[in-house]
Amino acid sequence: MMTVKEIANTYVERYQRNTIKEYKPGYHISPPVGWLNDPNGFSIFKEEFHLFYQYHPYSSVWGPMHWAHLISKDMIKWEWCPIAIAPEEIYELDGCFSGTAIDDNGEHVLIYTSHLHPNPGNKSVYRQQQCLAKSMDGVHYEKSSLNPVIRTDEIPEGNDLQDFRDPKLIKRNNIYYCVVASKSHDGSGQLLVYESEELSNWKYKGILCSSENLIGKMWECPDVFSCNGKDVLLISPMFMKQRDYEFSNLHSAICVLGNFDLDKPLFEIENYFEIDLGLDFYAPQTVLTSDGRRVMIGWMQTWERNYPTNDMKHNWTGAMTLPRELSIVEGKLIQKPVREIEAYC
Repeated sequence: MMTVKEIANTYVERYQRNTIKEYKPGYHISPPVGWLNDPNGFSIFKEEFHLFYQYHPYSSVWGPMHWAHLISKDMIKWEWCPIAIAPEEIYELDGCFSGTAIDDNGEHVLIYTSHLHPNPGNKSVYRQQQCLAKSMDGVHYEKSSLNPVIRTDEIPEGNDLQDFRDPKLIKRNNIYYCVVASKSHDGSGQLLVYESEELSNWKYKGILCSSENLIGKMWECPDVFSCNGKDVLLISPMFMKQRDYEFSNLHSAICVLGNFDLDKPLFEIENYFEIDLGLDFYAPQTVLTSDGRRVMIGWMQTWERNYPTNDMKHNWTGAMTLPRELSIVEGKLIQKPVREIEAYC
């Protein structure tokens, strides 16, 4: 009997030839067939760039999430790989949601959110927990037998048991940190920090920072890094209030500048602003290249928006932005297309 992942890969191979190419982009990543949203696991492993994304192969609209997988030498030309993870286990039957990846001493480690409706008759009740998958070759991924590794019962009191997702995995001085998007009982978005010495047993440390209902509601897809001497937090808050020309979308992606300490934990916010004032930009992730550049990629769409390819006859929808090199100059986020694109001009 074929596994859920094998069935999905067979479906992609068979039906991608039926997609209508009318709107297919040349440089931007788009799905061979089916639906694409958030970039996941943007990382370097075995001297290649790896990018995963939220993927529903069976429809051009959102559905139970899989992780599609691409590899590249230059972040412009991407090679399709077998689907990395699929909703196969009881704890994730309604989807493998977004997450991140690291190269951990020659092992590619993915961390993702399992999504489950424990009561199929009531879709408004769901549970989200954090899970691991690993690979030695960067192609075939096996889920941990200890999944979920950060469970619902490890959510601190005062927090929503449902909205608990999009883990960002960081390793420093042989200690693993996991930053997870969460929502407090008052509806404000916040980031919870967990710590582990071996990836399987996690200890809750505290709240990194919170929206306090002033910077949108639920925060999604956190990324934390340093750039040009500044600490940077990228988040995608829902229901931002419009500010002049910023935040005209219902959901936005923002850059937060400040100072962070994962051990306390604490992120002292100095300033924040929208990353992209266009209509279609959400859930960005970054990677640090071997030559020291911080590169970002995002979903070139946002929620609550319809596209021509949402029509089922096209058999696909969604695309990624071109990767962008980031820098912080005088308190501003500067974005440029990755220089690798020059080889294709």
